[in-house]
Amino acid sequence: LGPMYRTKQKPLSWYPADTEERFDIHWSKSNTRKILIEHNWTKENITYKSNDFGFRMNKNINEIKIGECDFYLGCSHTFGIGLNLEDTWGWKLSQKRGLEFINLGWPAGSIEAQYRLLRCWAEKLRPRRAFTLGTYLSRREILRHDGSTECIGPWFKSGPMYTVYERLSNENEITVSMLRTLDAMKAVCFENNIELYTIADSIRDEIFSDKKDNNTARDLIHFGCNWHSHVANISDSSWERLA
Repeated sequence: LGPMYRTKQKPLSWYPADTEERFDIHWSKSNTRKILIEHNWTKENITYKSNDFGFRMNKNINEIKIGECDFYLGCSHTFGIGLNLEDTWGWKLSQKRGLEFINLGWPAGSIEAQYRLLRCWAEKLRPRRAFTLGTYLSRREILRHDGSTECIGPWFKSGPMYTVYERLSNENEITVSMLRTLDAMKAVCFENNIELYTIADSIRDEIFSDKKDNNTARDLIHFGCNWHSHVANISDSSWERLA
């Protein structure tokens, strides 16, 4: 139920969708080059470093103090595409909370992937709290016969996977999947004495409506440093406790 590999990964300068090719395209156009310059984005000022299980964090799993950590769940916004790790909401919030930072953000991941990672690591690391930023509910995760996983979403326009996605993307199916998966995440947290929090519905639309102060990550797709600081600094009452 966890990542299917365990390997030491070298630091990277680029990571989908924050690619050198995309940067060059943006740099070639005056309007997007202006944005890159305004935010001081260059080809050299971001490093992606993953641990032995592929999670974007500074420590390997065996270096984590069991029972002295918090989980941060989400998709590419939690992983930190187009940003340095220290600029992400999870890192910033962990510095305020004072416990080890476990970044379980999975780019292009679904809410089902969040449940899978939470279930896999909850008993092993025994976090105090788990914070989920949520994700785009139109994404779904499928399990293959060989045990590998794939996230499918609206980016599939044709072919066999598009047919699968069509069957899983109607509104009723998405709603049931969300409720079912959240219930499963709550159950894992109850069983392991973990507090589970998510962004309260009362501010969710405001949080995700637009990029704060026209602030953007280097790929000009994901939220930038100001947005992540805003999420990390919202009041405790803006985090709804689910378990």
